[in-house]
Order: sequence, then structure tokens, then C-alpha cells
Amino acid sequence: MNVFKEVDFDYIKGNIKICYNIKDICYKSVLIQESIKESLVDKQNLFCQLENFSSPETILASSSSYILPIFSFYT
Repeated sequence: MNVFKEVDFDYIKGNIKICYNIKDICYKSVLIQESIKESLVDKQNLFCQLENFSSPETILASSSSYILPIFSFYT
């Protein structure tokens, strides 16, 4: 049984947009995945900017791999 469907790469490419500023990144975004350097201060600043321009329904995700504990973002 084949569990994979054929992939329509043209459809996927049509949904990818390159943005050069925070406001454009956040406009109508459903999911924003950040992958900046591992700096708590930089990530906090970025998330503050993302929250200012994104909708309450937008999922903001992080690629943090070693900043612990997670609750330190809120202190």
C-alpha cells in the first residue's frame, strides 16, 4: 500500500513567499517558525516583534535547542 500521495511541487512553490521585514512576514501567516541564533535576548526581542504584527491565531514556533528552562521566556 502506498501511503504517500503524489506531490504537486508547483502548488507548494506557489505558497512560499520570501519576505524582508517583520510586518510582511506576519501578514496572513498561519505559522511562523523562527530559527535565529541561540540567544535568549534576541529570541525575546524577535517574539515581541512577531506578536505585534501577527494575529492572535498565528502559531509562533521556535527552534531553540538549549535555552532552558522554557519558563525563563516569561520572567
